[in-house]
Amino acid sequence: MTTTTSGPARRARRRGIAAAALCAGLSITLPVAPAIAQDAPPQEAPSAAPEPVSRAADVADAIDADAVADGSITTIGDLADQKKAAQTLSGMVHLAVPHPDAPAGASNAGLPGPSEPVRVFAQWRDADGTVSPVYTGETHTFPGEEDAGALRFVLRLSDFTDPAGREHRFGGPAHAAQSYRVWTAPATNPETGNELVPLRHAGGYTPYAFSPVTETRLGSSPVLGDRNRLGHVLGAGVWLYEVPGDYVKAEDVIVDEKGPLPNPAQGREPDAVRTVSGNVWKERTPQRPRGPRGQVVNATQDPKAAGYRVFASTLTEEGARANEAVLALPPEERAAATREMLLEHPEYVAATVVGETDDNGDYTLRFPTEGDAYDQENLYLWVEDPEGRPVSAYGSSMQPIFQPRGSAGPFEPQPVAQVNNRGAELPYQRLYGAHQALAVSTDVRLSHDRPEGAAPGEAVEVTLEGRVPDDATDLEWRAPDGSTAATCRDVDGLEDCLRLTVPEDATPGEAYSLVLVSGRSPIAATSVTVVEPAEDESIPLVPLVPAEPLPGIGAIEDRLAVAGEEIDPIEVPAEALPEGSRLEAAGLPKGLSLDPETGAIVGTIDAEAAGVYDVLVAALDAEGTPVEAAGRPVVERFTITVAPAPEPEDEELIVTGPGLIVHTVDEEPRPIDVGAADHAGNTPEGTRFSADDLPPGLELDEETGRITGRLELPEDEWLVADAFTVRAEAPGGAAGETLVVVVTVDPAAAPRPEGPQPQPEEPDSGAPEPGPEDEDDGDKDENRGDEDGDEPGDGHDGDDPIPDAQPPAPRPGEHSPSAGDAPSDEAGRPDAGDEPVPGDAPAAPAPAGQEPKDAGAGDARPEEPEQEGGLLARTGPAGLLAAAGAGLVAVALGAAALIARRRLG
Repeated sequence: MTTTTSGPARRARRRGIAAAALCAGLSITLPVAPAIAQDAPPQEAPSAAPEPVSRAADVADAIDADAVADGSITTIGDLADQKKAAQTLSGMVHLAVPHPDAPAGASNAGLPGPSEPVRVFAQWRDADGTVSPVYTGETHTFPGEEDAGALRFVLRLSDFTDPAGREHRFGGPAHAAQSYRVWTAPATNPETGNELVPLRHAGGYTPYAFSPVTETRLGSSPVLGDRNRLGHVLGAGVWLYEVPGDYVKAEDVIVDEKGPLPNPAQGREPDAVRTVSGNVWKERTPQRPRGPRGQVVNATQDPKAAGYRVFASTLTEEGARANEAVLALPPEERAAATREMLLEHPEYVAATVVGETDDNGDYTLRFPTEGDAYDQENLYLWVEDPEGRPVSAYGSSMQPIFQPRGSAGPFEPQPVAQVNNRGAELPYQRLYGAHQALAVSTDVRLSHDRPEGAAPGEAVEVTLEGRVPDDATDLEWRAPDGSTAATCRDVDGLEDCLRLTVPEDATPGEAYSLVLVSGRSPIAATSVTVVEPAEDESIPLVPLVPAEPLPGIGAIEDRLAVAGEEIDPIEVPAEALPEGSRLEAAGLPKGLSLDPETGAIVGTIDAEAAGVYDVLVAALDAEGTPVEAAGRPVVERFTITVAPAPEPEDEELIVTGPGLIVHTVDEEPRPIDVGAADHAGNTPEGTRFSADDLPPGLELDEETGRITGRLELPEDEWLVADAFTVRAEAPGGAAGETLVVVVTVDPAAAPRPEGPQPQPEEPDSGAPEPGPEDEDDGDKDENRGDEDGDEPGDGHDGDDPIPDAQPPAPRPGEHSPSAGDAPSDEAGRPDAGDEPVPGDAPAAPAPAGQEPKDAGAGDARPEEPEQEGGLLARTGPAGLLAAAGAGLVAVALGAAALIARRRLG
């Protein structure tokens, strides 16, 4: 279910600019607001939040001003000593613990601080608007306050000098007209692990806002200085709101999209039996000592928070009973105990409902009408902005604790929430007036590009960083006398004031300040000091009479080239050469020349001209004499480095296939896969296969290269072989591969002629008879297989050369092996799964009645083991097939097509 964000259209009003010359152009940077830990939106997974960063001022170069750390302040009594406490700003950091008796002022130590030190920052503005650097220190526990958990800070705000050389002193004669602000670095509550964010500051009320030194309504107390003594400020303070963790949510969040009830106190709608209703506004009124009050909400001071999301969680009956022990603890211990209880028993959270505020900031949350999913006394509320960021808010939920409304004393929004559980028709339970007064973050930084000051007439570019409040915000340029020189209203119009041109009549030493005002509080400021114009230290230029240009040749960059390739023209930048002169180049690689028409070196470098060439270009006059300038020849040198021509590559494609394929007529022929790849081993896109001389019975898939079908064997033939060439073509080239397919009958079933048969004559290959060493090697090879570890008869691995063709096998009528020589059907039948290699086929056996011819020096060749599963057996009638296949391969590799048939006679 999706929640729709609504809200009033953003106003873009602008006041007239009192001094138009001040504001022209813009330079703006608006980064994402400082992130804080937050729960995920309903029905969404939580995402990790970036590390929060304070942008209130440039804290990277903050001045270490910790008066406790440096030993100048050691006790609370030292703060009453005006001499020891001179120029200090001191106060406390509090956890905003919901407490009926919580003190409203910072000077009262009734609220504890975090259990670990917190870093504090401070900044002040002088009476003329000049803004100081940032000062920093940490919180400390003073002697005697250990049990109270109070954390105090004491920062000594030392003097500083502006770019005009003027000294600025906090607590001096202008003390009463000065202002200050104090804030903390992002912190975490060590007891719960939850993030702590600003809720309230003293004396400025609004987080990060500047407060006059003389403001005392929130508990701060100035000791004003004069010409004789330096003043200081006591009782400043920071209150921190604790962001809830996921443990306060039910597993399934209920999204209420029906909007606020028109009469939440007495409504009798049947779908709104159990409800929580209220109003949400943004606290803008400064120096309100007794906390937020709904009665004074108006458009200019406390605007309505439209489009914000209000969450409420309640406990089950069992959870409420367990929560009684939590509420019995001291207020400062309840947040940690609540976390521990819910982490151990997440089922105690009965329901969580979220709803969105309307244009008037009103909301209503409707809880389930059945079960124990609603408890007005064990309730926790929190608010998120339209972007899903938790927002600190005053009230009973300043820490994640389930308790009745009205538990926060002076921090409770007024009027306090009420209940109306009357209703005859249905058991109505209404909690109304559960208001949320938001302390919207104003962590904004203003800076400019002229820290050294700007002279009259010079421009100053201002950068604004942080999340600017989206309503009731002004950006004001203030003149040295405090008057407003220019104003830009609202976020949409702020960029018009981010550039200042210092007036021509400005006096050096004065300061122009830029202040960002939210409500009526100055939440950010920067200042630029007017300085004297820089003296003109340049030497006057004496006009020179231009001389006649001298002839010359400009620099020519060295050039890289490749042998056998045409070069890009090399321009020769000659100028002011005498009429009739020409350029000549010496030392050029073969194939290059200087074009007399264009004056550029052009041509194609000879393919054998690789090397490094030092080239000299000279200017010659009409008579061939070198042209001179200032007594020296007009020449220019550069280098041409010629790389060798690349080696020509082989065919763009490599076609691969099994070469020889043999199977018997009663076997199911296996598909023949032909592949094609480039030199990188990849099959180019668009490759197509073809075979013009494909034998009958076979089919070729043009896209995959797969050959299927059966080569037909006529009835009167016992063996048929066909050779054909498969070609592959791709956009980058083409190539082919010759394949041989052999089909034979079962060798054991072939008829044998009767009677002795003459032995076939062995062809004279011209090779010498093998000697003893050759015979030994042959025996050795036959026993151990190939050197690469292949077993005998297992085919070659692609690296071995194809051997010479074996002598042809005898015809069936010439020789019939004896019955004792015939292998079994299993041994003689080729295995269609193996790929044969012609070189592995043995010679045909000798005819019956004859001894085999001795191949060695009287040594009997060891009997070879019977081959099983191979395509070509080494003994028996299968030798005929092997010899025939070997011969066919030799012929097929040299011809495009071959048909050899051997009949039975």
